[in-house]
Amino acid sequence: MPGWTPVNLGQRGCGNRAAVRDLYYHPDLGLEKAKEKIVIFMLSSINRFDFISKAFNDHHHFYAMWPHPWDKNATMPSLWQAYHDHVWSDSFGILECIGNIKEAMTWCKAHNAKFAFVNAFDMYITYEAFIQGFAPHITDRKQQEQFVKLVDSIPWDNYIILGDKISVIDYLFDLEGENARSLNWMEWCNQHKGTPRGMLTPCGHPSVLGHKIIAEQMYKNLQAFNFI
Repeated sequence: MPGWTPVNLGQRGCGNRAAVRDLYYHPDLGLEKAKEKIVIFMLSSINRFDFISKAFNDHHHFYAMWPHPWDKNATMPSLWQAYHDHVWSDSFGILECIGNIKEAMTWCKAHNAKFAFVNAFDMYITYEAFIQGFAPHITDRKQQEQFVKLVDSIPWDNYIILGDKISVIDYLFDLEGENARSLNWMEWCNQHKGTPRGMLTPCGHPSVLGHKIIAEQMYKNLQAFNFI
């Protein structure tokens, strides 16, 4: 894409709340002033929740929690436990994710930017999964209708699709062939071996090769959206 400048606001370990909020925390980049903008929201797992880090610095603006207090890598187990016990639920994750998407859309509308989104890791960021995951928690018919309208308000036509897979990770893992498909990507991650054809790193994230393939697929989707 000659003439375009890629800006990556991703932070290791953070979730969707941090990703969209970081649009505000880089005034030095002049994002709002760019003549033409395309925002691609690469969604992380819906069970992460981020808040501003008290050690806010140039590179780490947020602290992320998971509802996994038993995780040996938990940096603040007591806080993760409280999140698990008093905040997290499937419906919470879905509504929080919808709010994150809507906030990114609002930023784009305010700054005349085109908006697209893609699912990085999660199996539950789809139209069907949102409806099925939240509907059982609602007994009132009117509330059900309101929730469906909320899900419908997300621009699913701008949802970047990679083949027939739900997520980027699933797409890359499928390219590894039958040997890799006998396991899941997390099992490969836990074994610290990466993937046989080098699509994913030992820590279970896209490699340089994997990112190249992702970029090519995103480019095709942006063309299909008439963004470029």
